[in-house]
Parts: sequence; structure tokens; C-alpha cells
Amino acid sequence: QEDMAYTLSAFAFGPLHCLPKLGFSFTKAEADATIALWRHVGFYLGIEPAILVKHFRDWETAEAF
Repeated sequence: QEDMAYTLSAFAFGPLHCLPKLGFSFTKAEADATIALWRHVGFYLGIEPAILVKHFRDWETAEAF
């Protein structure tokens, strides 16, 4: 479960960390929406909801993961 959550976080954070280097910017609401999208994907991948709620609640929580 933790390995799947780590892989999910790589897909969630990749664009949010790399695209600003190319000149794109994100608001906090857009970053939170991206995390919510990947939290939803994680649910369908079978990651335990407790892990998703704990580590993918919002941008700040997910970034700390």
C-alpha cells in the first residue's frame, strides 16, 4: 500500500514541481484540485482510503508526504 501511495505521489507532484520551471504557475486551489484528482485515482487503484485521507488531503499535507 505504501509503495502504491509513493508512486501515486510521484504522478501527483511531478507536474506541480516541474511545470513552474517552464514558466507555468498554479494557484493553491489548482494545486489542491490536482491532489484531489490523484486522491480519487488512488481510490480506484485500490489504495486504502485511510492512507489517501492522511497523505493526500490537500497540497500542504501531500507535499509533506
